[in-house]
Amino acid sequence: MNNHKKRRVTVRDIADELGLSHPTVSRALNDHPRISEETKIKVREMAKKLNYRPNIMARGLTSHRTSLIGLVIRDIRSSFHADIIAGVQDVLDKHGYSILLCSSSMDVQNEKRHLQTVSDKQVEGIIVVPVLGDNSNSKLIERIHDDGTPVVLVSLGKQLNKIPCVKVDNILGGYMATKHFLEMGHKDVKYYTYEHPAMNNLIPGVDENIDRYTGYVKAMHEAGLTEKIGLVIDPDFGMNPHFINDFMKKKNIPRALFSFSDEMAMCFMRTIIASGKRIPEDMSIIGFDDIPCVSMMYPGLTTIAQPKYELGSLAAEQLLSMISGKEVEMEVVLNPEIVCRNSVNKLT
Repeated sequence: MNNHKKRRVTVRDIADELGLSHPTVSRALNDHPRISEETKIKVREMAKKLNYRPNIMARGLTSHRTSLIGLVIRDIRSSFHADIIAGVQDVLDKHGYSILLCSSSMDVQNEKRHLQTVSDKQVEGIIVVPVLGDNSNSKLIERIHDDGTPVVLVSLGKQLNKIPCVKVDNILGGYMATKHFLEMGHKDVKYYTYEHPAMNNLIPGVDENIDRYTGYVKAMHEAGLTEKIGLVIDPDFGMNPHFINDFMKKKNIPRALFSFSDEMAMCFMRTIIASGKRIPEDMSIIGFDDIPCVSMMYPGLTTIAQPKYELGSLAAEQLLSMISGKEVEMEVVLNPEIVCRNSVNKLT
């Protein structure tokens, strides 16, 4: 069995077959005006016969164009990020660009390595969905930008001074979720979140977690319920049912939880339903994100929907504008929407 990989056909192979010079074939493939139409047709036909595929990276070194865009995201397994990728892909497809996709798997060092990799691959621009709200690789991102590669953030945290970003108004989302609870008669509403260093030193604008909490606090203040403001911090991101079961056994548990994310909300719902309690009768809950599976749950999860596809498509449009030398807005903020299902009951 022959295990040798078949050699890639080159421009020189086409030139040898046709008895033409290497530069002539190269110019013909690039539709150079000084090459006759007859020669171009011969070259294209031979290229097709030999199954010639252009080396995009090599072409990029000479033309400064690779038609490649780097996309560095948090987690490729997440349906949230899948929608962002779809938005990016659809815009880039229309303009003849391809994506070099890297998933950081929620690891800052992976993100750093991927940023360096896509930059080294001569991409024409990079879209980044950062791992952490403090943008731990901000210096690297700014250096890549300063070296001439346009960068756009799908910002889930702190905005960088030099880098345009597309983001969702998480403060508004937190406010909307809490306001819905209040309109349904709930007064004892708590914010359910994961263990997060910044939660002990609440600084608005640090990341989406703090912003959602800030919106929650604003609504509670407006309702005159300052004394009811509080956190339920789950160290295991909802994945450990023992924490939730222990929490539900406490006295004076809140009747309403605004969850940082749909994933945490679903874990909470699954555990308390398994224990024999009911949603929304014993506990009302609202999530955040509107990932696809929450509409198929029973009861369906009321949630704050992020325009995930639009985040990706607008980020791609911003980047293409930068590549073409146009000025772009430094910050584009999209509004979330509340999607009401059956996880919140009305108190009388």
